[in-house]
Amino acid sequence: MSPAASALIHHALRGRAPDLAVRLALYRAFLDRPGDRLLLAPSTCPACPGCALDDIAVVRDELADLYRGLPPEARSALGRVLRTLDAGFRRRTLPDPAPVAVGRDRSGRPLPWWHRRLYEGT
Repeated sequence: MSPAASALIHHALRGRAPDLAVRLALYRAFLDRPGDRLLLAPSTCPACPGCALDDIAVVRDELADLYRGLPPEARSALGRVLRTLDAGFRRRTLPDPAPVAVGRDRSGRPLPWWHRRLYEGT
């Protein structure tokens, strides 16, 4: 991301810029793990805001929330970063061959594609 785009996002997010940096770092760290295939791991305590981030799908949800809150130019810059990371996520994770039921988000919409990837123990 260019310094100008980064500054634009930082300004748009005001006090939430550190949230974005942490979540991008978590997403990148997940994708930087060794091996060809990665399995998602559910959080052991999803109700705890810090522990919920152990589930990379929750991290990606929060990145999507931050993305939607940006003005168009900043959203475009972050979108380019997310598309690159998402491509690696799709390539290195496997779709769940038998998703039990697609869950719903707070607004009642089906959960995004990143929730329908194979988790550890499935």
